Amino acid sequence: MFHFLALTPLAHSEGFGLNTNILETNILNLAAVFALLAYVGTDFVSSLLKTRKESILKSLRDADERYQDAVNQLKQALQELETARTNAAEIRRQSEINAEAIRQRLELLTQEEMARLEEAKETIIKLEEEKAVAEVCTKVISMALVRAEKKIISSMDEAMHRRVMDMYLNLLREVY
Repeated sequence: MFHFLALTPLAHSEGFGLNTNILETNILNLAAVFALLAYVGTDFVSSLLKTRKESILKSLRDADERYQDAVNQLKQALQELETARTNAAEIRRQSEINAEAIRQRLELLTQEEMARLEEAKETIIKLEEEKAVAEVCTKVISMALVRAEKKIISSMDEAMHRRVMDMYLNLLREVY
């Protein structure tokens, strides 16, 4: 009978060693080795499996937390997007209201300016008309005076000229 661990001397030429031929080894030796491994390795394998299980559970919890965080961030982002859309719509509405108010104000200012310009035009036309009438009157009076002077000079003799001069000198003396 060959043992798995050959502790007995074998043939002279072979010496001590392990018999690795599975068919030649004893099933009891294998059972003993497996029992020893099971007894010694159970705690080791159990602790490895427990550590691995805890690691997997922790990874799952972390993944679930990251998923929940991502879901919460998505909800928050969607709320912020909706708020931004609402704000944009309100800004657009206010802009349209402001634009209409500005348009109406500019239209009113334009009408007022046109009325003011029309009034200024009428005033300028009246002033120019009055100026033209005054110029015409001045020219007519000037021409009339020139004609009257010529007529007076041509029809006045020296005695009459002296009487007119004396009359004006007396008027000047009375005033001063």
